[in-house]
Amino acid sequence: MGLYKIKLLRRADLVGTVNRVFEKYMDVVRRLQDRYQLQKVPWQGQWGLDDYQMLAYLFGASQLVDS
Repeated sequence: MGLYKIKLLRRADLVGTVNRVFEKYMDVVRRLQDRYQLQKVPWQGQWGLDDYQMLAYLFGASQLVDS
């Protein structure tokens, strides 16, 4: 979004850019989960799988805004 605001990206480039960044983000998250053997934690105050998967939920929810 920052690159778009300073006009280095055009509006037509946003979808492709987000998809590319999201793919890399998910790769890093999966590596962290494997490396540190992160598991889902059912209580608050603990680090776990859900702390690293927030963007997947945000992007999924944003696709459903108009439905």
